[in-house]
Amino acid sequence: MVCENTARYYDLFHPEKQERIDCVRSILKGYEVTDVLDTYCRTGTVSISLAQEGYVVTSIDQNKEILNFFKSKIRGKRLKIDIKQMGIGEIAHEEEFDAVLSLKTSLNYITNSNSMLEVLKKTRNALRKKGVLILEFTNFLSYLKRFKPEETLFYQREKLNIMRYIKRDVEDVPGILIQNEFGMIGEEGSAHSYYTSSEMKIITFEEGIDLLKDAGFKKVKAYSGYEFEEIDKKAKRFIFVAEKG
Repeated sequence: MVCENTARYYDLFHPEKQERIDCVRSILKGYEVTDVLDTYCRTGTVSISLAQEGYVVTSIDQNKEILNFFKSKIRGKRLKIDIKQMGIGEIAHEEEFDAVLSLKTSLNYITNSNSMLEVLKKTRNALRKKGVLILEFTNFLSYLKRFKPEETLFYQREKLNIMRYIKRDVEDVPGILIQNEFGMIGEEGSAHSYYTSSEMKIITFEEGIDLLKDAGFKKVKAYSGYEFEEIDKKAKRFIFVAEKG
């Protein structure tokens, strides 16, 4: 969980990859897109980038503090962004968007396969007839090859001194990665502590394809990275481009 004291540090801990933004831009240019739904938007880096290009963006996330920081980033800017506090499972839109984004590990956080399927069905319903879903899965099977049950990290970013203690475990049968993290952030003589706990579903490439097809998507293209590499099942991530059809 991100709290008020740590929300403003989110971009330092999780800097947005320019390659991800460029990948999304490239895909959207291949479709007729005006209205975009950015699920699990976090601090809004992708949403802001798209709004600056003229897209009308609805950005959702369930974390209030993250969204407050997002709002502070766009205050005074004339961008067409509607920020809403809600989880991806609460989507109830009907044919309102030309594109939906589900990036990073957003869907991995749904640890029940049936719930994940229901979310994808809702996502499809939110798309207009020729709409497209851009879905990113983290390939934790690749991640597990360099799996560390626990580690302590010390580093500096800008004027911050950061310590992170991370403990991980895996439930093999349901395929769940469990991560607990405690950290300290030192800044100009003061310090903030935080604690986060998360569970993420390990999804194979084949499971991703099956979920999208079961959700009703008619045409699915898949890549192994932001440069549209051919599928490598050992890749760190998968990018799916699913058309509503």
